Amino acid sequence: MKRFVGVFFLLMQAASAVTVRVDSTPGFDFTNYKRYSWRVHPVFEKKPDLAETYSVGIELVKNAANQNLMARGFQSTQQSADFFITFLLTGEMKQDVDVVYASGAYGWGGWYGWDSIYYPAWSQTVVSNYAEGVLVLDIVDAKTNQLVWRAYCRDKIKDWKNRDKNVQKAIDKALKRFPPKTKAS
Repeated sequence: MKRFVGVFFLLMQAASAVTVRVDSTPGFDFTNYKRYSWRVHPVFEKKPDLAETYSVGIELVKNAANQNLMARGFQSTQQSADFFITFLLTGEMKQDVDVVYASGAYGWGGWYGWDSIYYPAWSQTVVSNYAEGVLVLDIVDAKTNQLVWRAYCRDKIKDWKNRDKNVQKAIDKALKRFPPKTKAS
């Protein structure tokens, strides 16, 4: 039983980790990127009520990204930026329903050579409510106005009091891969 519980908690921890996928324009030179500026995502421009709904999340993302980038030497500016940052943030309420069974060896068996029949001795239903947050973080080249880097982050938010930590983890995990490493020729 202890082994089962240990494996269960390991799986739960792995399931709650921030998932980040990153794509970038192959061969693009990021070495001149020093200064950045924020842009409002087109979805939030077209739907200001959506931006209002996610206003707290928007501020959390901006603060976390500014903190990360500035700590690594990038400068925030309103003029002559090398790249723009924009993002889309969404959330959806979801629910996990898990049924845990404990089985016992009851039933047929014995000297006829039949194997024991196993059936549940008891079961427990566990319901978990959470929000699934999705963050799409884009880097757009200021000269060409082309998307050159994108991070797609997904996470379960089970404790709203700590959602700032979820955002910080997602931003740090995504921006750890910005700028992308280039292969030496």
